[in-house]
Amino acid sequence: MITVAGGDSFIWGIELEDMKHCGFDGHSRSTWPALLAQDSKSQYICTAAPGGSNDSIVRNIIKTCEELKNQDVQVIIQWTFPWRFGFRFVEPVNWYNFDIHVINDKDFKDTQAYKFHETLNNYGIPKFTEQFFKTVGTTEYWPVYSTIKEILLLQGYLKSKNINYIFTAADNVLFENSTISKPSDIYVKNLYDQIDWDCWFWFPSGSELHETTRPRGFYQWAIENKYTVGPGNHPLEQAHKDAAELIKEKFNELVKKSI
Repeated sequence: MITVAGGDSFIWGIELEDMKHCGFDGHSRSTWPALLAQDSKSQYICTAAPGGSNDSIVRNIIKTCEELKNQDVQVIIQWTFPWRFGFRFVEPVNWYNFDIHVINDKDFKDTQAYKFHETLNNYGIPKFTEQFFKTVGTTEYWPVYSTIKEILLLQGYLKSKNINYIFTAADNVLFENSTISKPSDIYVKNLYDQIDWDCWFWFPSGSELHETTRPRGFYQWAIENKYTVGPGNHPLEQAHKDAAELIKEKFNELVKKSI
């Protein structure tokens, strides 16, 4: 059995002690999906990428599953924040992910990501992303609508290939907002109603005033439970260990289905 995980820096394992680098196969083996794979004695493949967008999660998972045709595969996805977007540009020809919160961060100019962003100036890409977020990406509507499309695309692909899977999220912001809770747009509601919630896991809700009182994503759950985080605010080993314990029952159901 092969367990394939998809997500962003939380699933890659940024700031965990055993993460070697951000290159090929440099991911941590201490994240909660990796721990579950170890517990089930399955091979583990991580397709996550730091700063990854939800559309990049879908591309990487489908690519990997296609490469593993005729093998026993099960998939774990932790969807990232909906305000991240990936674009494939004409020049330079490549996929790039952009996060509005990172780009607008006052400390962004001191990072390697900013220096990379600046190198794209000759191609007009920073101007494009600025205009995109100004006119489209800052509203609730488009991030929610586009992310639900990505979720349904992957849901449909995995079901068509008879690949068992678990979906969760870093944050429940995707589903706890006015676009969903008070649907004023039939297009969003029509997509939302197609999600198969039986294949999802949510972390327990909080009970304190400062906590999220609805089922939470991994990041919300870890932060609100005051788990230790790194300088970049990524939950560290103990959060992943406890998360793996919480999700183990759901994961074992997945393993049994796969067998």
